[in-house]
Amino acid sequence: MEEHVRAAVRVKPSEEEEPSCLKIIEGSRVRAPARDGKGHATFAVDRVFDETASQEAVLEWVKPAIVDVASKGLNATVFAYGQTGSGKSHTMGFEAATLFGPDAGLVPRAAEALFDALAATRRSLVHCSFLQIYGDKVLDLLATDDTTNLVVRESRSETAGFDHKRIFVQGLSEYQVTSAADVLGLVARGLRGRATRPTDMNSRSSRSHAILQVAVEVETACSREERRDDDDDDDDDEWDRASLDSAAASSPVKQRGGGRTVLRRAKLCLVDLAGSEKWSPAATADAELAAELKAINRSLSALGNCFAALCATADHVPYRDSTLTRLLEDALGGRALVIATVAAGRSSLEETVSTLAFAQRAKNIKARLRFDEVVNDAVLLKRARREIARLRRERHHHDARRDRDLEEARAAAAAAPAERALGKLCFELDVARDRAAAADAAATAAIAASTLLEAKVDPHPPPEFLGIDIDSPLLRDRQKYPRLGTMRRAGAATLKNACRAATEAAAKRERRRERANRRGATTRERMHHY
Repeated sequence: MEEHVRAAVRVKPSEEEEPSCLKIIEGSRVRAPARDGKGHATFAVDRVFDETASQEAVLEWVKPAIVDVASKGLNATVFAYGQTGSGKSHTMGFEAATLFGPDAGLVPRAAEALFDALAATRRSLVHCSFLQIYGDKVLDLLATDDTTNLVVRESRSETAGFDHKRIFVQGLSEYQVTSAADVLGLVARGLRGRATRPTDMNSRSSRSHAILQVAVEVETACSREERRDDDDDDDDDEWDRASLDSAAASSPVKQRGGGRTVLRRAKLCLVDLAGSEKWSPAATADAELAAELKAINRSLSALGNCFAALCATADHVPYRDSTLTRLLEDALGGRALVIATVAAGRSSLEETVSTLAFAQRAKNIKARLRFDEVVNDAVLLKRARREIARLRRERHHHDARRDRDLEEARAAAAAAPAERALGKLCFELDVARDRAAAADAAATAAIAASTLLEAKVDPHPPPEFLGIDIDSPLLRDRQKYPRLGTMRRAGAATLKNACRAATEAAAKRERRRERANRRGATTRERMHHY
């Protein structure tokens, strides 16, 4: 759910000797003279409170957001912005004179409205904290010891499937309160430590940004939809119901009257910003005053830059430019109400026009409303069941994969000796085959050699060995002695075949050796893997 930031303007009555230069149109627009003195400028907001508006009227405008804090768990932030001396602290109630009585400001009235709304709930728990930002440092106004510079932190949490970022001050003291009077007592104590200084515009000008935080925890009945959703999920999920029921019994979430309850947490922030003012000659002479002015204007400028980025829906909002914007990041991203206080006199026209422009810019900001945190027994149990089922599925897959890997490793380890023995036998068989082939080759060579020797001892020697004249006409015809050539050719063919057989046997022996080497390498790789 989204809604625009709500902006209102409250006009401080002008001095008797200085007439008002502002004109209110239809209760939602303000017309002021232009800065250059030519023409007029009109600024549109949600509500304009004129000089006669009461403190109660301001409360009625803010009250719906306060009630939603208690009933719906929606965060709300109300802050006053304006020139120093324009009535911010008077409107908010951050003055001793506006904490009690008919002129009580927004703080005491909002506290009463909040506790009235909490009275309709089953159970509520409220804590209060009070701090100031002075010179870009966070100081605890309720600390019992000397205040030190606190640190702004952030944390993330998942609620109902959404990722929420929470900004908080580490080490900030919190006090449990049970009534509006308890809140006012803490505010009165904290105001005694707030930094103030007399200026030309205000005898007691606030020199720091004051932030009152009221954290609310409310227990309400669970809706029918939430119960029905939870009952539907009970039939689908397989989980250990006994263990979850035991966890639910020990959980802080209650079950009353047979029905489930919801625990919601929300926060109401009331912010009194330090007044903006121009550089004065007094600041030049006073180094401390100059440092205060620089810090205030720098933080207010950073706030204006954040508003401009939010109006333009920029991808990046410079929340980290100052401690103020860092701490108000949750507020600017949720339900926020701006009360711009202005002075009606012409002497303050420049600051008045700047404040009106700020309020109009704030009105154009669109924020997404969300529950700060919802803790529901149905939601918690449903989420726990789903998480348990998911973890069990993952564990089952993991165990199956682990068992499969272990079984493969065991099988490989058991087969390793057999594979080694098989490899050894194959190698020995190859060696035996090589030796047999070598023996065959040697036998073939021996046969060939003996054949050659037999061929040399011819039973029919040539005529020259017998003393016969070879030139005799009787021997000219060589066909009578064909045996000698035939025997020699047969011996040569036999030797050639023997050499070829020996070569082939050597090649086969080499191929067997290579196969044995490859088989041994594969076996070693498998053993190394397992």
